[in-house]
Amino acid sequence: MRINILGSSSSGNATLFVFGTTRVLVDAGFSARELARRLREIGEDLSRISAIVLTHEHTDHIRSVPRLARALGIPIFISRASCEMWNRMNPDDPISTPTYIAAECPFEIGPMTFRPFAVPHDAADTLAFTIEAGGVKVGYVTDLGYIPHLVGERVRGADVLILEANHDLEMLRNGPYPWSVKQRILSRHGHL
Repeated sequence: MRINILGSSSSGNATLFVFGTTRVLVDAGFSARELARRLREIGEDLSRISAIVLTHEHTDHIRSVPRLARALGIPIFISRASCEMWNRMNPDDPISTPTYIAAECPFEIGPMTFRPFAVPHDAADTLAFTIEAGGVKVGYVTDLGYIPHLVGERVRGADVLILEANHDLEMLRNGPYPWSVKQRILSRHGHL
């Protein structure tokens, strides 16, 4: 399995998982143009994406998804609560044909098996995943306020662990965000 982290920040999040001819984006939080540029940098193309799997409905994880779904005609895997929240907040740019997923309900995309599990974050229904293909297990855990015991159980035995690691307490304290946003980020449902 090949993994390319295309970006991880409040500006956008996207990671590409490749196994054989299957290419899955986990999150697509950049504009379609920026996502295409980042894929070209690694020798990939949007037209080769097999599916998009979403962790939750925050814009930095989902920004280009409705447009990509329409343009590429690929499946979008998202929890019902996250999809409903996105569509309620973005009635002019809905995800119109989702494939619903749920914590503790594995699903397959080509040779990859995704095992979603719930993590604490201030979204409607935030999911993390283990992703398995070709005997390799990857733990993908982003946007969570703390690490509950369940996370350790689910990622045990992973060959690769991708864990949120872009939180900088000093930058947050001194940054331009309003106090209410800083409190949300610092809470047990914000970020590590």
